[in-house]
Amino acid sequence: MIAGAVLAMFTATSAGASQPYTEEVRAALELSYTPACTLCHRAGADAGDWIADTPFGKSMVARGLLSATQAERESSFTIDGGALDPTLVTALQRMRSDGVDSDGDGAEDVDELVWKSDPNTYDGLKPNSTPQVNYGCQVSRRSSTGASLVLACFGILLRASRRCAARTVRSAL
Repeated sequence: MIAGAVLAMFTATSAGASQPYTEEVRAALELSYTPACTLCHRAGADAGDWIADTPFGKSMVARGLLSATQAERESSFTIDGGALDPTLVTALQRMRSDGVDSDGDGAEDVDELVWKSDPNTYDGLKPNSTPQVNYGCQVSRRSSTGASLVLACFGILLRASRRCAARTVRSAL
């Protein structure tokens, strides 16, 4: 019974520690869904170990996000007080203005959240790894270069055959 109460206490504490921020990310970005806690915290975090350790979470902390308890201590802000945490709003604004792409897939983190994608998961091409597409003038230049080479070879063969034919005519006279 005591073990169950302790487990319930840790479960409630760890879920409650992150839940307000997921709701606030939803509200701040006007998302149609609430992101999972794994947006900022690794999956399977130990009870009470809610460190922002995902690429997105680390990027948010680097841009000024404070933990809920730090934010409450350093300002008049109170989680669940109806207002958004100013450090979260500032961090999201900085993420947008800095064009942060934590997973390196070419899509900015804030855009990925709006698209219901995970900014911690690489799901695209690496920047500058787009396959070369040949179209328009580039193809014409390449094909004309090849055609020019073929025409030049044909011209050389034609000239050589005419010289040979002219020698044959001269020797016959």
